[in-house]
Amino acid sequence: MAGIKAIDTPSNPTPEDWEEAAEMLEKKKKEQLERKKTLKNISAIKESESKAFEEKVESVIEKASEEEVKKTEPPKEDSMSQYVDRRGLKTPSPFISIDQDIPKIEKDVVTESIQSESKKVRPKFFKFKPPFNQNKNIPTTGKKKISKTFLRVVIPLFALLIIGGILYNHFATFVKVKIFVESKPVRIETVLSGDKNAEEIDFESSKIPIKTEEKSKSLSTTITATGKAYKGEKAEGKINIFFSADCTEETQPITLEAGHTLTTTIDGKTLVYELKDGVTIKCDEALSGKEASIIATNFGREYNISTLNKSFTIQGHTEIFGKNTTLISGGTKDEYTVLAQGDIDKGVEELSSTAIEEIKSELREVSGDWVIIEDTILSAVDKTSIKTDKKVGEEATDVNLDLTVKGSATYYNKYNLKEKVKELLKKKAEEEKLFDSENDLDLELNEDIKTDISVVETKKNSIKIKIVASSTVKPKVNKDKIAQDLMGMGWKDGIEYLSSLQFAEKKPEAVFYPEKYPTFLKRFPDRKGGVLIEIKEIEVAQESD
Repeated sequence: MAGIKAIDTPSNPTPEDWEEAAEMLEKKKKEQLERKKTLKNISAIKESESKAFEEKVESVIEKASEEEVKKTEPPKEDSMSQYVDRRGLKTPSPFISIDQDIPKIEKDVVTESIQSESKKVRPKFFKFKPPFNQNKNIPTTGKKKISKTFLRVVIPLFALLIIGGILYNHFATFVKVKIFVESKPVRIETVLSGDKNAEEIDFESSKIPIKTEEKSKSLSTTITATGKAYKGEKAEGKINIFFSADCTEETQPITLEAGHTLTTTIDGKTLVYELKDGVTIKCDEALSGKEASIIATNFGREYNISTLNKSFTIQGHTEIFGKNTTLISGGTKDEYTVLAQGDIDKGVEELSSTAIEEIKSELREVSGDWVIIEDTILSAVDKTSIKTDKKVGEEATDVNLDLTVKGSATYYNKYNLKEKVKELLKKKAEEEKLFDSENDLDLELNEDIKTDISVVETKKNSIKIKIVASSTVKPKVNKDKIAQDLMGMGWKDGIEYLSSLQFAEKKPEAVFYPEKYPTFLKRFPDRKGGVLIEIKEIEVAQESD
C-alpha cells in the first residue's frame, strides 16, 4: 500500500520501523504541500493566459482580415490545408496557428486555430466573433459558480436574520420601570366636647358622644380590734391638809374643790391623785390640819402607798400641803383589748380600696364602642353605710365591718372614629397640597394611623376630649394604566411620559433590556408583560408630637 510502512514479521514493530514510518509520513506531507502550491500557481497562470489569449485572438483576426483583402488568388493548398480542428471540422484556408505565441506551461499547452468563415472583406468596424468557444480548453476559476452559490445561501440567510431580528425585538426585549412614590406626613389635632345627646363623632361640630355609668358595691369584712384598755380599782386614802407657814386671824381660808389635783413622788415617779370631795382649810386648823379623802387618777397598784405621813403637794397652792394619815390602798390594774376608732378607719380604707378596684373592673366591662375615661372614675365610701357589731372602746377581739362603696365613670363613643380620622387626615393633606401636581392625584392614606385620645377637661357638666392623629399619605399609582399607556411608545416619548408623573421629587427610571441595545431600535414593547412596573416607596420621617 502506497505511503504505508509494511513489515514482514508477525512481531511488534521495532524502533527502527517506527522511525522509518515517521519519515515516510513526513515525506508524504511535504509532497502534498508541494502539490497544493503547484495547483495554486497553475490556476494563477491560467487566469493570466486567458487574458493574453483573448488579446492575441483579436490581433490575429485583424491581421487575417487585412491579408484577405489584399489577396486576389486563393492560396495554394499544402499539407496544412487538410487540417481538422478539435471539433472534427475541416477549416478552410488560410490556416492560422498561434501556438508559438502562447507561453508554454509545464504539463499544460493551449493550442487554438482560427479560420475565417468566408473570403469576404469585413469592415474594420465589424467585430469578428469566432465560431467556437476560445476558452473551451482553458480551465474555469469557479467565480460564476461561487457567485450563484453565494446568492442562494446569503439571501435566505439574510432574510432569516431580518425575521429573527424582528421576532427578537418583539418578544425578547422588555423594559423595567421604577416609579418612586414619596410618602409625606400628615397630622391633625382637635378638641371635641362631650355630648350625651350626640349619636356619633362629628368633627364639623366638634361633638363626641359621652355617657356616665354608676356602680355600687356593698362589702363586708372582719377587722381585728387592737385598742388597749385597762380595768381595775383606784387606790384611795385620807390625808390632812396643813398651812405651811404661820397663819393669823387675817389669813383667809382656802377652799379646794372636789377633783383638785395632789401629787407625791415615790421612787422618782410622780403619782397623781385628786380630792374626792371639796374641802376648806382655815388658819385655826393649822395645827391639826383638815382631813380630806383622795383617790388615784388611774388604775394601778403603783398608786398604793404603804407608809404614812407621805407629803403631798397641792396644785396651785404653795402655802398649804398634805400628809396621808392612812395607807393609800386598793389600787389594781388589768389590761384588755377594745375596738378602737383606728381599727375601723383602717378596715374602711382596706375594704374601700378593694371595692374601688372591683368597681373599676365592672365599669371597664362596658361593651361595645364605649371607652372609659380613666380620669373620670370616681369612688367614695358612703359614710352612713359604715357599721360594726361593736362600739368603739368596747372590749372585743374580732369585729364585723360592713360598708358600701359607690363609683361612677364617664365614657366616650369611638364608633366610626378610625374612618372619621381617615377622612380628616386625607382632607387635611388635600388642603395643604402636599403634592404639587398639575394633575388631580388620588391620595392613599397609610393604614398605620397613630391616634392619641386624652381628656383635657373633666367637670361636672363638661368633658373635653383631645384627639391627635398622624399618619403618612402618598399618591395612588395605577400600575396597569401606566403600563398600558407606555406600550408601543417610542423610547423618547415614553421617557417624557414618565417624567410627567409627579409622585416624588425623584424622577422615574426606565431600563431597557438587553442593556447593550442600539438606541435607534429601542421602544417600549407593545405586548403584555413587556413593560414591568415597580413601585419604590421613599420613607419620610413623621413629625414628632
